[in-house]
Amino acid sequence: MDPVLPAGGVFRRLPPAIHDGWDPPDGAGDGFDCLRRVSVMASPSKRLAVSGKRKHPMSDWSEGVFETLISTGVRQAAYVPDMGLKKLIDLCIAHDAMTTIALTTEEEGMGVLGGAWMGGDRGVLLMQSSGVGNCINMLSLTQSCKFPLLMIVTMRGQYKEFNSWQMPMGQNAQEILKLAGVTARMIDEMDAVAPAVADAAEEVFADNACIAVMVHQKLMPVKTFGK
Repeated sequence: MDPVLPAGGVFRRLPPAIHDGWDPPDGAGDGFDCLRRVSVMASPSKRLAVSGKRKHPMSDWSEGVFETLISTGVRQAAYVPDMGLKKLIDLCIAHDAMTTIALTTEEEGMGVLGGAWMGGDRGVLLMQSSGVGNCINMLSLTQSCKFPLLMIVTMRGQYKEFNSWQMPMGQNAQEILKLAGVTARMIDEMDAVAPAVADAAEEVFADNACIAVMVHQKLMPVKTFGK
């Protein structure tokens, strides 16, 4: 079946057909040209370039955060795949006590974690800052139903960001979450991430609070996608 592009829309995640080398229809405009360029960058043959000047830092905070999640009774992890979260997601998937749910879009996480809470489980939502805008409407569910929401958000649009599309949301994500009723805490020190998650988890599950721990982009590898 030929892929169908949304009228007037933009793909945030490319469909498999584009990865497989699908070409846009004749007469397609600049938007399709842009998708073609992005699809080349997203090709499996293009490896994510990571700066070799500093130690790969993801595991430095991910392992501590994972241990914190387990020790605070978190048993469900809803996530949208992200390179900055890869280590943490892999740890969750590999652990027998943790149920992981891969989301197609970030706002689904509110429904998943609300259901987990009603079923007696504690959960966490793992996502990149570029997905914050997708969550705004569904965040009203947490305010109306008063269920706990723990979020770990890896940042874009900050340290050595090469992609200008990431700048608007990355620079405003913390304030947007606050306006939506979420306590948003930016963490920019490696050793402070796990303690921040521990503090947030205690508050979230004791008071049915909504807290996002936002991990600064400088604590993750520099993304260049070959540039």
